Amino acid sequence: MSMNTTSVTNILNTFVPLLAYFQLNNQTFNVNYTHKTSIYEFDLKTIHIISASGFTEKYMEYIPGTDKVHVRIAGIDLATTVTADLWGLYFIPFKASAVNVTNVTVDFVVQSTSDDGVHWALADNATLTVGKVDI
Repeated sequence: MSMNTTSVTNILNTFVPLLAYFQLNNQTFNVNYTHKTSIYEFDLKTIHIISASGFTEKYMEYIPGTDKVHVRIAGIDLATTVTADLWGLYFIPFKASAVNVTNVTVDFVVQSTSDDGVHWALADNATLTVGKVDI
C-alpha cells in the first residue's frame, strides 16, 4: 500500500487535533526533573494539561532524493497547571501553578529504518519552539 503526501497531510489535518484532545486534555505527566546550578535550583514535579488546542499548521513533506519525511505541527496552545519550585540564589522561592503556553511548534524529520518502509525513526534532532509562556 502506498499513499501520497497530500493524502497523509489530509489524515494529519483530521486526526492530530482529535488525538491531541484524547491524549493530552486533562492528563497529568510526572516529570520529576531537577536542575541545580550555583545560582538557582529548579524542581519540576508534574505537568497537568488542562487543554491542548490550536494546531493551526499541520505539515508533512517528503524530502526529495531521500527516504525522509519532514513533519511540522504548529500553533499549539496549552493551558496547564504545574507543580514546580524555583529557588533563585537558593533563598528566593518561586512556585508556579498555572502556566499557559502559546504558539508551540514541533518540527522533526523521520526516516524509514527498514527495507519494507514500515518502521520509522527520528532522522535528525526534533525541535520544540515556544512562542510565549504566561505564568
